[in-house]
Amino acid sequence: METTEEDFFEDVVGDAVRGQDAREEGFSKSAAETKWGPAIKGGSYGYQIIPDGLVRHQQELGLDATDIVLILNICMHWWESEPKKLPHPRPATIANRMGTSTRTVERHIARLEKLEILDWLPSQHRKNGPSIRKFNFDKLIQKLETLACKPRGVDKAA
Repeated sequence: METTEEDFFEDVVGDAVRGQDAREEGFSKSAAETKWGPAIKGGSYGYQIIPDGLVRHQQELGLDATDIVLILNICMHWWESEPKKLPHPRPATIANRMGTSTRTVERHIARLEKLEILDWLPSQHRKNGPSIRKFNFDKLIQKLETLACKPRGVDKAA
């Protein structure tokens, strides 16, 4: 029996994107739950969806290990795709998680802006809280889309 594209999506991708609602309707665990188990289900922790191209093309994008960890830390706060819902973690929070200084994080943010990977938008003042600076990843997304269109080769180290 020939597998259609729709069947493929349902079998392979469907499990990866299903959440709790799907399981309650009798679907199986997500691929993420199968791989990571309770580590993604408990407490306030979750997981991220990050394109493999970010890792595969990190050298081509000019990213070092600190840049990647910084991007992952920012993306951890990126829950929605609406423009007004951009992530805005404070550099001090990220620095604390990474075990480095706030200034190191700020230098890497400036580096990522120079590489045209992200934009750190100007401060926005809020009535009932501290001001925030949002991060925009549109430039990185465009670069990854361009790289995704290239024929896929074998990783050099593979």
